[in-house]
Amino acid sequence: MIANAPVELTDLAQVERALAAHREGGAGAVRATTLNLIVYAPTAEDVVFTQHALERIGGSRPLRAIVATAGSDGVRATVSTSCWLGSGMQQVCSEQIFLTARADALPSAVLSLLVTDLPTFTWWQGPIPAGQVVLADLARLSSSTVVDSSVSSLEGVAGVGRLDSWVTDLAWLRLEPWREAIASVFDPVAVAAALDDVQAVSVAAPVNEARLLAGWLCSRLDRDVVLEHDEDIHVQRVAVRCGSSEYVIERHARDHVGRAYGPGTTEHPIVLPILDPSTLLGRALDIRAADEVFEAALASAVGRTA
Repeated sequence: MIANAPVELTDLAQVERALAAHREGGAGAVRATTLNLIVYAPTAEDVVFTQHALERIGGSRPLRAIVATAGSDGVRATVSTSCWLGSGMQQVCSEQIFLTARADALPSAVLSLLVTDLPTFTWWQGPIPAGQVVLADLARLSSSTVVDSSVSSLEGVAGVGRLDSWVTDLAWLRLEPWREAIASVFDPVAVAAALDDVQAVSVAAPVNEARLLAGWLCSRLDRDVVLEHDEDIHVQRVAVRCGSSEYVIERHARDHVGRAYGPGTTEHPIVLPILDPSTLLGRALDIRAADEVFEAALASAVGRTA
């Protein structure tokens, strides 16, 4: 990766000129922007986290990132580009604009910086307070709002779902290997019948991810499933109780391999990766429609007691 030196500006009208100068300064650099990514980063730590995530996404998704932080002063922007060597020995560049402005001025400032006629995503970091005006305004600019219910709460995510864009929850994407593993355990015809007797699920995981898993089971089975929860930093174990039988998926310590077992099944190894934030964000940016399965799981999760 080749990163150009950042340029600080107080006039947003100069942003395009600064970005063009960066491209012209790189031999063979091309602009191949595929989407706009608006990032709301409320703290300096969130800004640094975003920088690392954008670097990891790399040239596979060239984009314009507008990283917005609320401040008390006038509008300020820091502009830079990061370039990767693409096919034909050309440099493919992503653009980063780190923007600071008063909260009420952020949405209009962001709007002025978007590349027209491209998909636009908003990545909201941090908690989601009730009646969040800035989030509502940014959602109107986007087709998708990316959140993390492990940080913002499931109730906060449900509130985002009532705004003007569909929602992608990074916690839901983290659960994908576990949902696939659970479904695979019940694939055999002889075992599938046990789903008629599902009573409870025991989950060792962060609480909101445990609630989402239970909500997913409730919504897919169209029945109440009791959640038994043990707090853990990652999902470590899921046990689905069907009458007197129990079907288990569990990770070996903190690595990416686990096992699945239960009555009528042969114990077998299973891959349960711990997905890093950059991988999750990349997957979120590939989603182009609302996920009805997630929406049903979320509605079930927030309608029940954890």
